[in-house]
Amino acid sequence: MGLLCLGSEVGVANELIEYGISKQDIVLAYQPPYMRKLTEFAVG
Repeated sequence: MGLLCLGSEVGVANELIEYGISKQDIVLAYQPPYMRKLTEFAVG
């Protein structure tokens, strides 16, 4: 699952985690790939 930057993605990502979705299944699409490696979320 990828999230684009619409101003509330961090909140949405946290809500997905609360619903039991693994961080490894969430891609923060608003982050460039080289920055994604520095997060606990999926790279892509």
